[in-house]
Amino acid sequence: MFKLALDFVLLATLLFIIIAISSLESSYEKLSAQQEWNMFYLGRAYLAFNVILTVDVLVSAVWTWLRLKFRSPPDS
Repeated sequence: MFKLALDFVLLATLLFIIIAISSLESSYEKLSAQQEWNMFYLGRAYLAFNVILTVDVLVSAVWTWLRLKFRSPPDS
């Protein structure tokens, strides 16, 4: 249950960051210097959450593979 909640939080945060970056990029020409720095930090946060999400998916895949390997009967 905790893993499912963690996955939901990561995906919701990633979606929020994607929406924020898209809204900033749509008005990129109108940005002041401070807003450009905000966009830079949002881009770094977006990259960090992509890395976290990728690691989470890989760990979930390995964990599921190990569970299936040790719990399922061998093929005959």
